[in-house]
Amino acid sequence: IIIYHCCFHGIFHNSVQNITTIEHINNFIMGFMGYFGKWGVDIFLLITGFFMINSEFKLKHAVKTYLYLLFYSLIFLILAFIIGSHHVSSHNLNCSLFPLFGSNYWFMSNYIFLYLLIPFLNIFLKSLNKKNALNYIMLTSAIFCIIPTFTGGGISCGNLGFFIYIYSLGAFIRLGILNFLFNKKLLKILLVFSILFISLYIMTYIIPNDYINMRKTCKYTNMNSPIIIILALYCFNYFKSLNIKHNKWINSIASSVFGVYLIHDNNFVRPYMWKRLVHFININSVYCIFNIIGICLIVFFVCILTDKIIKVFIEKHFEKISIYIDMKTANIYQKLTGKTENN
Repeated sequence: IIIYHCCFHGIFHNSVQNITTIEHINNFIMGFMGYFGKWGVDIFLLITGFFMINSEFKLKHAVKTYLYLLFYSLIFLILAFIIGSHHVSSHNLNCSLFPLFGSNYWFMSNYIFLYLLIPFLNIFLKSLNKKNALNYIMLTSAIFCIIPTFTGGGISCGNLGFFIYIYSLGAFIRLGILNFLFNKKLLKILLVFSILFISLYIMTYIIPNDYINMRKTCKYTNMNSPIIIILALYCFNYFKSLNIKHNKWINSIASSVFGVYLIHDNNFVRPYMWKRLVHFININSVYCIFNIIGICLIVFFVCILTDKIIKVFIEKHFEKISIYIDMKTANIYQKLTGKTENN
């Protein structure tokens, strides 16, 4: 995902020269790596559906996530004012003060609303028999993937509707309803087709220096494209089949990837950071791709370190606030219904 942001918010946002053969090759590789970043959204939602369909919903998790969202939004807003208030537009001000309803963190805004809907989604999804579940998947696939991708039209349900769709796919994988999709021969055929399609697509627009037109027609490689969803399903199934043992380093890093997203993709940080970092990347160099990977790794680990340090000071306070709000909500529910939340 960071590589995607580096390529499309940084390098491609400034220029795609394609003067030499090396630049042609580098732009192709960057476009290829960048589009693989679209997997991130779909895979994360598949994971959420896979685990949450049989897990207990806890309001404190949503509250804690929102507190971090608000914290980072306000921190970078304050820094923007300190650096120079003329850089803060009214739009960015509103997005920072009300991050759940702004475009500053579009993914987390939709994800929190998805999480709040999980108790109701699980009841609905578990109530479907196999036939109705498959009909539901076919209908939602047409609405959110096939029609928008190949016609440019479709029903406008926003990102939240698409999030619910991918969550449902992950849930049905856990429930065993979509086992037929993971036929090894079928997946390999779809994988090869998807990679070839993306390769041809990138060569069509990046190679002839038609990046402007590519941005207008990138519907085939958006997160709701059947191509990207197929790749996400393949990747998800591969790692699901592995016997991965407990690893404290992976878990430690994983606990801060949310912070990595909130730090490096903030509206104030994004243009400031990538505009300066891309100056260290020479598109006309055989080391270009290695430079990109190196810069993205630095961004990744600096953000992790920053998040770890910040958590030392705020983690326990956010935990207490989250538990308090969760308890208050449970008490209100008990008074209104005369039942405990567990009942």
